[in-house]
Amino acid sequence: LSADPSLDETSAEFSRNFAPRSDLSGSHLAQRASHGDEIAARTFRIFARRLAKFLLPFVEEFRVELLVIGGGLTSAWFLFEFEIKSIFEGAAPH
Repeated sequence: LSADPSLDETSAEFSRNFAPRSDLSGSHLAQRASHGDEIAARTFRIFARRLAKFLLPFVEEFRVELLVIGGGLTSAWFLFEFEIKSIFEGAAPH
């Protein structure tokens, strides 16, 4: 289901790098990713894959033509847009 099949869905790497930090927020993680932190960027790609896995059955069952994702998450859209679009486009009937 991933546009990047090399994504490892384990959380060990994330935990080693971010879990000990109590000040870590989504916006902080997005800032790190946009400044070249590959682990933070990869976290967003994994998030996109998991979000797509969750939404895909609903999108297919209800034949969704437009999906709106809103809230604070939209400020980090550029970090996971490609991954999530690739998954949905790959699942679209041809």
